Amino acid sequence: MFLAAAIQMTAGPDREANEARALALLAQACDRDARLVGLPEVWEHIGPAAQKRAFAGPLEGRQLARIRELAAKRGVFCVAGSISERGADPARIYNTTALIDPTGAIAAVYRKLHLFDVDIPDGARYRESENVAAGASLPPVVQMKGLGLRIGLSVCYDLRFPELYRKMADQGADILSVPAAFTAYTGRAHWEVLLRARAIENQAYAFAPAQVGAIGPGEEKRSAYGHALVVDPWGEVIADAGGSGEGSRRADRRPRVTREVDGVRHRDARRHRRGPALRCDGLLARDGDRAADARCEGRPDLRRHEPDPSGDRRRRPVRPAVAGLTGGPQASAPGDRGGFG
Repeated sequence: MFLAAAIQMTAGPDREANEARALALLAQACDRDARLVGLPEVWEHIGPAAQKRAFAGPLEGRQLARIRELAAKRGVFCVAGSISERGADPARIYNTTALIDPTGAIAAVYRKLHLFDVDIPDGARYRESENVAAGASLPPVVQMKGLGLRIGLSVCYDLRFPELYRKMADQGADILSVPAAFTAYTGRAHWEVLLRARAIENQAYAFAPAQVGAIGPGEEKRSAYGHALVVDPWGEVIADAGGSGEGSRRADRRPRVTREVDGVRHRDARRHRRGPALRCDGLLARDGDRAADARCEGRPDLRRHEPDPSGDRRRRPVRPAVAGLTGGPQASAPGDRGGFG
C-alpha cells in the first residue's frame, strides 16, 4: 500500500511564481507520506505562446531541475504535469509530461498527441495546434520500482480517445496518469465520467492532477474545472479535490477513503475481450487538422469530438484528493488557450 497525491493548483503567466507554488504543494504532499505525486498540465505557465517559446528548453534543462531535486530528496515518484519542451519547429513547442523517479532521473517521457482545437458553445475558441506540435509516439508504460505498479502517461485532451488507454492497458498499466487543465465548461460535462470510463474499461486507476479556477492572465478570463481525481478500477471516485482551491484543502475536510481492489480478479476480464475487433493499427494527430483519427480494424474512424453549438447532446459523439490505491499499493491525492481539454 502507498499514498499518491494528485495535486490541484492555479497557474498564471509568471513561471517563477508557478514553480514556487508547485514545489510547495509537492512538499506538502510528501509531508503526508505520499510516494507518488503529480502536478497538473501546464503547471509552469499559462499565458502568451511567445513567453513559452522563450523559456522552453530540453527536458534535461532547468525547467524540471528543481522538480527532479525534490523527487530525489524526498524519494518519490513524480508525474511532472506538463511543461513546454523545445522542439525542431522554432514556432511551436511540445506539451510534454515526464515521470521522475526517486533518484531524480527522468524515467519516462510523453509528448501530448491529441491537441485541443475546439470551439466551445460558451464562445471560447481554442487552437492548441497553432503553438504546440503534436507528439509522434504512443504513451509509455513503465514500472515504478518499489511500488509494484506500472504507470502509463497521457495529457488532458488525450482522455477523449479510449484507444490510447487500451494500448496502455495492453502493456500492463495499473495507473493511467492524466494531468489536465480541463475547461470549466467541458469539465462539468465530461471530466469525471471520462475518467471513470477509462478506469473501468481498462481495469486501472485513473490518476488526474488538475488546474482549478481562474488561470492565466486575468484579461483572458480562463476558468479551469478543478476536481483533481483518483478513480479506482471499479469506477469509484476515491479522491476529489473539489472545484475550488489549491492543494488538499477540500480533501482534508473529509475522511480518507480506502478501498481494497482485487487487481488480479478485475484484470481477468481483459482476457475475454475480442482483441482483433479492437486492435488499432496506428494513431494520427495531424498538425492543424482537427480530425485526429485512430484507424482501427473493424471499426469506423474515431474522430475528435467537438461540442455541438446546437446543444443537442445526441449529436455529440462522445477531484488534490486523498484516497487509497491497491493492486499492491494504496494512494492519496491532495488536491495559451492551448493545453486544455
